[in-house]
Parts: sequence; structure tokens; C-alpha cells
Amino acid sequence: MTHSTLPEGDAKALGFDPDRLAQISPAMQAFVDEKQVPNLITMVVRKGQVVHLEARGVMDFESQEPVNPGTLFRLYSNTKPIAGVATLILYERGLLTPDDPVSKFVPELADLRVQLPSGMTEPARRNITIRDCLTNTTSINTLTNMPMSYRQQYREALETLGMIRSDDFKPLPINSRERMAAMAQIPLADHPGKLFVYHAGYSILGAVLEAAAGQTMEQFFKEQIFKPLGMVDSDFYVPEGALNRLPTCYALSNIDGKAQLVVQEKAQSV
Repeated sequence: MTHSTLPEGDAKALGFDPDRLAQISPAMQAFVDEKQVPNLITMVVRKGQVVHLEARGVMDFESQEPVNPGTLFRLYSNTKPIAGVATLILYERGLLTPDDPVSKFVPELADLRVQLPSGMTEPARRNITIRDCLTNTTSINTLTNMPMSYRQQYREALETLGMIRSDDFKPLPINSRERMAAMAQIPLADHPGKLFVYHAGYSILGAVLEAAAGQTMEQFFKEQIFKPLGMVDSDFYVPEGALNRLPTCYALSNIDGKAQLVVQEKAQSV
């Protein structure tokens, strides 16, 4: 998120009730005061004009430095709609369709197998498609639903995927094709299209999009989405000199029966 480059507008002239807009601030401040969140930034825009923009809370509880409209935030799952836009761009260019098998672009994902209750496996009835990735219906196994025996049987693949850590932990491979090769070793939890598994298919979608575009996702997102939309602060990594704009990341945790914010990640250079 960055300082808005949009002009300020007159709320009343744009169809807003100023008294109703004024209720946003105290409502957001209540969440911060009750320590349900460390910070909040809210913005309301109509017809390209900003009628409300406020920052509440702090970058870090220790420093108490306040957040501001130029604070950077981790996108997490909000990258999914961006990946959806990238898919539509490539669809419009005739480079893929939603029902293409992912193995058309990532051959490593051909001939997948599916786990059976008996512990055996069988061939998948069909390929995973791009549509499966977008709708979270790939039926990919996750650490929480796979048999415990898989943690040893497919340990090397799970370590490569970062799903479990080895004693001599190594950074994850940058090459998405290496990740896809590791993923292909682990049997699916069910046949493609049968099981909803949130998030899991988007790493496959990334590899597909890279193969179809002939670029890394970082390059493609920057050139085709971020730059045209003026998203100058959106990136895969925090740019040099901007680390002080990235706040400490907190998560709610149950401590002694009470929900409390605990540090999940602190901004630091590597």
C-alpha cells in the first residue's frame, strides 16, 4: 500500500453521507484499542476520488511507530486474484484455456496417482486442469490430511516443498519446476475435481503461468499488471531501502484462554 495518488473528493458531492463516513474511524480504532489487530488502514474511493483515508495503530508494539498510508503490507492470499488476472491475460492472448491440463505446460505433473484407503495408489482418472487450480479443486495432498506414513515415504519431496524441515534445512529451490517435480511424487488425496483444498493449487498455477508466458511470475506481474495499474509498491520482495516501511506481522493466538497478538514475523534484511 502506498500514499494515494488519487485526488481528494467532496464526499457529499460524490453521494456519501459525511456523518456515516465519520463512523469508520472510531469503529476501526476500537479494533486497534482492543488489540484485535495491530493496525488498520481504510480508504473509500468513488469515481477516482478519495473521500476517506485513515491509518490507525502501530508498526510494532515495541517501537510504537504509527502506521501511515505509505506502510507496506504482506499480501498473502490476496495474490490469488492477481494470479487470476494473469490467467485471464494469457487466455485473451490465446496461450491457454481454463480447461487445459496443467501437464501441457508442466510435464512433471502428468501421470499423477491417487491415494487409496488401503494404502495403495491408483492412476488419476484425469489430469489437473487450470480451472482446478483456480477453484481449489486440485485434490492435492496437504500435510494435515495426508497419511502420517507419507512423512517418511515422501520425506525428500516434502522437504523440497518446504512442508517439513530437514535437520540440515536448506532454502527452498527457486526453480518452480523443481517444486512441481517434488509435488508430482506425492499421491493426490482424491481424483482431480473431487476434493476442495484451499490454496494448494496456486503453486501449480504459478508454474503454469510462467511456462505459458515465458517469464517468471515476478516479471510478468510487474510488466503486465503492477506497472499498468500504477501499483508501484507491489512486488515479490521488499525493495532496497524500504524495509522500514514493512511492519511487524502479528497473529492472534490463544494464550491462557485469551486471544492475544503474538509476533509471527519481524521485518529484517537477509
